[in-house]
Amino acid sequence: MLGSDGQKMSKSLRNYPDVREVFDRDGADAMRWFLMSSPILRGGNLIVTEQGIRDGVRQTMIPLWNAWYFFGLYANAAGYQARWSTDSEHELDRYILAKTREFVEAAQAAYDGDEIAVAAEVIRDFVDVLTNWYIRRSRDRFWAEDESAFDTLYTVLEITCRVAAPLLPLLTEEVWRGLTGGESVHLTDWPEVGDLPGDAGLVAAMDTVREVCSAALGMRKAQGLRVRLPLPRLTVVLPDWESFTPPGNRSRARMVTQVVMEEVNVRQLTVLDANDPDALADLQIEQRLTVTPGSPGPVSASRCRPRSRGPSPATGPSATTARSPAAAYRCRRASSPWRRSWASPPTAPRRPRPRRCAATAAASSCSTPR
Repeated sequence: MLGSDGQKMSKSLRNYPDVREVFDRDGADAMRWFLMSSPILRGGNLIVTEQGIRDGVRQTMIPLWNAWYFFGLYANAAGYQARWSTDSEHELDRYILAKTREFVEAAQAAYDGDEIAVAAEVIRDFVDVLTNWYIRRSRDRFWAEDESAFDTLYTVLEITCRVAAPLLPLLTEEVWRGLTGGESVHLTDWPEVGDLPGDAGLVAAMDTVREVCSAALGMRKAQGLRVRLPLPRLTVVLPDWESFTPPGNRSRARMVTQVVMEEVNVRQLTVLDANDPDALADLQIEQRLTVTPGSPGPVSASRCRPRSRGPSPATGPSATTARSPAAAYRCRRASSPWRRSWASPPTAPRRPRPRRCAATAAASSCSTPR
């Protein structure tokens, strides 16, 4: 374990956060989660920093608490007493229940194999799916006081508390007792996988939807297009497009298409098979980045090009592209042979030392008594 400066933890250097302050500010579960999810359990080094502890709180603990708070707020407003239920017919409910089944299986395998860091990663990923996908996509159902949505979220939160209890004992105890009114989550049994429905096809399709939406939103952000701005169409190329939109299941295909169009805010969605050359004949890939030797990474070809001393016979004068004055200045500076002299200016010339005659030199050397 290393301090925040990368050196050995030392009381004299004070290169690690105060444990008492961490407990008072973030809680004991924050420190426990930071250690249990760290690479030190896999034989690696661990740098103890306040930012690392707060990242664990931000990524796992706060989302789990917010999910419980969201459920309690709207269930109390509707006056509905939720119950354990796994028989919902809604696509999102069936997806999160099937995802919970896989979550329990993965966490149990990690616990049985003493892979505590893997178990922490499984819990963190599932909490992200629960909060950033299921709850966010189902908010209108909670506003409409849909009983199946309340029952499904209650079931998933109760199972999540039991699975995460070994790593987050205090937080899961508070959430579980608020949900069920029971004595303690640590006195309950491990959840049975057979009690949860499984649907591998739906889970694979919805996970693909999440990846497509994430990639499309990333492209919108890179191009500076706000999500509120509707786009005319979106073309998705997938190697397993049949699992994404199965031809025999029109309801699932319609649901998947609707989710992507709503998340990305497009009017038309086209899904193509990556293994079909005829379907990809109309698509064209545009290369906008080039890798320049000696540069740290990809550089835009239109922003900076090496200055040529004349038109090449291959391209001709018509290949010259117009650049802004600032971009042209940067390119001239990058290709200038005097760039090194700008970084390290020449030193001032030395002044010549005055010449002394031989008599003066002899007098100065004999002036000091022995």
